Amino acid sequence: MTTLTAAGEEIIPLTFGGLAYEGRIVHRPGARLAPVVLVGGAFQTKAGWGRVEQGFLAEATVITMDLPGGGDADRLPPECGFDFLTGALDHLLTSVAPGPVNVFGASYGSAVAYRWAQLHPERCARLLLFGTMAQMTEHVRGVLQRSLDLAAQGRHEEFVGHVLDGLVCLEPDAAIARRNVVIRCLTSMLNNMTADELDKYRDNTTRLLDYTGDPEGEPATVPILVATGEYDP
Repeated sequence: MTTLTAAGEEIIPLTFGGLAYEGRIVHRPGARLAPVVLVGGAFQTKAGWGRVEQGFLAEATVITMDLPGGGDADRLPPECGFDFLTGALDHLLTSVAPGPVNVFGASYGSAVAYRWAQLHPERCARLLLFGTMAQMTEHVRGVLQRSLDLAAQGRHEEFVGHVLDGLVCLEPDAAIARRNVVIRCLTSMLNNMTADELDKYRDNTTRLLDYTGDPEGEPATVPILVATGEYDP
């Protein structure tokens, strides 16, 4: 049953492949644009988009989610790949937004967003991929594997520092707006990870390391913008 949590906001409980997960809709009356779908990366949850969401809400209804393996959703075994996550995203959008939507995929979520647009071009008005990679480099593989090793060894302080170093440019001469605020927020979040959140991080990182190639089929044919932060590591 859909739950109304605040003015114009709905939480939609769903099940896909036997796993429970949730969608979230923030309605914009008189929206000028088709709904904006935000597919998050690591550590992002359905309610954690902040100012990004507020910017989109000026023009459109916003749809966010905790797909299996993230947030309040059930854990997703690492052997379930990105096609499973794409199927869960489609299940949500078929339920709440069967018409054209604008899709924003961030980091880890960019693979899911791209695959969905590739499979459903008639329903994707525009696609924005932020902080994505064309391929997994050996350097990135090493960084991710090191984070798994530290987590498995219970070396949490080192784990937090390693993850921060992989997510945030720490070069002192780089002029990055509000970097200290970002570091403080990420540090607090990582230090307060629950056992369930750490398990999901392991599952999702293992899934990423196991990914072996490009999505099958023809490239997506929708309008696509690819971007990254100026100092994104």
